[in-house]
Amino acid sequence: MKKKILLWVALLMSSSAFAQNYNNWAIGVKVGEPVGLNIRKYFDSGRKNFDVNFGTYGFLWGATRSHNNKPYYKSQTGLMVQGVFHWNNQIGSAERFQIYYGFGGQINSRKRVPPVSNNVPERHISLGGVADAGMEYSLPNNNLSIFAELGIYAEIAPKPLFIHVPGSIGVRLNLIN
Repeated sequence: MKKKILLWVALLMSSSAFAQNYNNWAIGVKVGEPVGLNIRKYFDSGRKNFDVNFGTYGFLWGATRSHNNKPYYKSQTGLMVQGVFHWNNQIGSAERFQIYYGFGGQINSRKRVPPVSNNVPERHISLGGVADAGMEYSLPNNNLSIFAELGIYAEIAPKPLFIHVPGSIGVRLNLIN
């Protein structure tokens, strides 16, 4: 009986110590394209995560562009919501340095100026797929990490295969379970 109790105590202690070594949630800020808020949920002992990003679209680059001489954006920054599923891999034996890559979807809301509207902007919603990759470094003796990422956005509607290249740097506060 004592052996069973000791075994259960050891198992519970090791599993709780194991769970504390992996971040469960993270919240951060991004600067670049997009500028905004990043919320991350970790899964599978930190080997996978799901990012939700809220921010700007077309703020630093891509604010003025056309869709093959059709209705265009003219110095208009919009809002976007993005969800991306990632796979994480540590580089070498250092757990502090990781790379991640993944794919997901994005919804954008911007004002556009149709060429025949006498420059009166109208609200425009666009949908598309996104793929990105990044590097993250966890600061020693701290719950902060810094990251850099680069991706590609391919619009599905209303202009199929319109391409935008987002990239950003940022900082995350990793919350321990």
